[in-house]
Amino acid sequence: MNFPLVQAALDDFIRDLARAQRLLELMVEFKEFGSSAPGARNPSQFWPEAANLYSLAQPVRTDLPVFSGSILLYLAGRFEFFISESIEVATDSLVAAASDYNALPEVTRKYLRSKTLEVAKDPKKYRLEDAEVTQLLEDLVQRDKPRESYFNVDSRLISMTDRNMRPDMVEDIFRRIGLEKIWGEIGKQVEIKLYFGINADGQCQEAARRRLNDLMAERNEVAHPTGSTSFPSADEVLEYMKFLLILGKALSGQVLLYLNLRTGS
Repeated sequence: MNFPLVQAALDDFIRDLARAQRLLELMVEFKEFGSSAPGARNPSQFWPEAANLYSLAQPVRTDLPVFSGSILLYLAGRFEFFISESIEVATDSLVAAASDYNALPEVTRKYLRSKTLEVAKDPKKYRLEDAEVTQLLEDLVQRDKPRESYFNVDSRLISMTDRNMRPDMVEDIFRRIGLEKIWGEIGKQVEIKLYFGINADGQCQEAARRRLNDLMAERNEVAHPTGSTSFPSADEVLEYMKFLLILGKALSGQVLLYLNLRTGS
């Protein structure tokens, strides 16, 4: 079974990475343009727009890493959304394929119960309206009724987080749908191994975890800048982008494999 919504989430992620890449490449060209020297002809006479752009480029060229940092923030946020979307789609797929509530992974059922009660205690923290919380509680009660074939699951419960998508958080969120040891599987992927130039599964897994952790650490530094904050260069952000593209494909592949095995498709 293809599970097209899983692929759609990945396709959207890839398109947004490409959009960010084009912006960064434009910034690199703008920096090169600003550091160039006008030719013998006066550009203000034959191309006044170029002359104005060149003039504006001079004082801002050294501040362009701030722009790179903004793109890095976007990448981190977009990756977090991709993970959440993939988990919600996977949850909905598991629910659709389940004959009854007990057919869902036990870890998923336990998490739904605990998270529903947690959200009900403090809905504002999760930006939910009272009516939404009431519906979540009603769903919980309905699912607990014996011999009840119909049940409803709000997949947002599974994807909710209050932390950055660091490696441990990624592992935790996939575990909620029964997909265990996700990083162990990522470390086996050929594209990840080629990216790091590492053949050993364990070493590749750790390299991928470190890379994502570095990205999130830099994301937090950019998000809360101080006088000593060092903003990333365009090349650094482009490298993170390349890593996220490969990682996103690998994670999506694991979701598809898991859903096919779990649902018997």
